[in-house]
Amino acid sequence: MCRRDPIPLPTGKLANPTLELRDANGNLVRADDNWRTGGQETEIIQSGVASTNDLESALIERFLQCSLHRDRAGG
Repeated sequence: MCRRDPIPLPTGKLANPTLELRDANGNLVRADDNWRTGGQETEIIQSGVASTNDLESALIERFLQCSLHRDRAGG
């Protein structure tokens, strides 16, 4: 299992956060704005950790090598 350190987030609450997953070269691998419209709704619900807020962002990704990806959050 690949575990990442928590994404550093701004202090306070993000009203409508976005997530970007980028490879080691900075190329966009996957992005999400609202988890229900990002194309992974069923997988996120089945994970058991779906948010009750449709404006939250979520990504599910499987990696072959953990160190080759980085993530970014914003809002």
